[in-house]
Amino acid sequence: MSDSGEVANLVQELVEQRLNENDIDLVSSSVGDANHTFIIDEKYVVKLEKNEDWTSGWQEEMYRETEILKLLEESDVHTPEIISEGEIEGRYFRIMEYLDGENLNRYSGGRNFHNLEEQEKITLSRRMGKTLGGVHNSHSFNRSGLIQPENGISISDNTWSEGVKSLQEWWMKRLRENGYDETAVKAEKSFDKYSDLLDERKDSTLLHMEFDLRNTLFQENDIAVLDWETAAAGDPFLDLVISEIRIFWLNEDEKYQKAFRKGYRESRNINYDEITEKLYELLQMTRLLVIFSDKEDTEKRITNRIESLLNQL
Repeated sequence: MSDSGEVANLVQELVEQRLNENDIDLVSSSVGDANHTFIIDEKYVVKLEKNEDWTSGWQEEMYRETEILKLLEESDVHTPEIISEGEIEGRYFRIMEYLDGENLNRYSGGRNFHNLEEQEKITLSRRMGKTLGGVHNSHSFNRSGLIQPENGISISDNTWSEGVKSLQEWWMKRLRENGYDETAVKAEKSFDKYSDLLDERKDSTLLHMEFDLRNTLFQENDIAVLDWETAAAGDPFLDLVISEIRIFWLNEDEKYQKAFRKGYRESRNINYDEITEKLYELLQMTRLLVIFSDKEDTEKRITNRIESLLNQL
């Protein structure tokens, strides 16, 4: 039997055992790095851990998402309810409720956020900003770093700024490997100039880290937030920067990003003073650098934006 057939049989067995349901419509929704995802009769979602040697390091991501979903149960953040979890034949699984809603990701097959009318895009941008502000309001932490699932929620013993700096070093290495030495030198000087400001920021909240159109469902009066495997604790500014880039990708009019920030401030107050703006530009620039260095034929709008940020910094 093929692996796909084995996985389908395991999910069928799970549904019969845990939900007492037979004769189900089993649809494979997606295959992630660490798990298989199935939709059951548009009532349930099953995530099942892969059973391959090369995925063993990612098992913790599924456990982390479970802990985050439990943490958010009493919050105002709309997430799927966990119905059952456990192991079957050595694979971790989680059964959740199926959430209905509209996914506006450009690859969803339905409506695409980027092709909507201007006013609707402004309204939806504001709603997304307000939702992310709600995520950051939901939980605060004394430390920053990777959220660990063992024995409940704990935080790895490192600062958020240390994590950003280590990523920056890797990005600079990638730039040089791809022949962008001049850009790397400019970026390093900018980072050195402002990176000390990172250590002065003490705000540590729950971060989604992949908040975008792919991981959200638009409902009539709410937005459901999905896929928390990479959630962390740290400065919400990092999440805000990453989210703006993931949602708007530099190809949207600035009015939509302004609407996003306005919605964010409706949930969570944030002061865009001069130093904060510099930090924002710094983080946006470093995030763009990883896109820049990972593309063989980088789009001109990305390189132009990086150069503009470097000149401002």
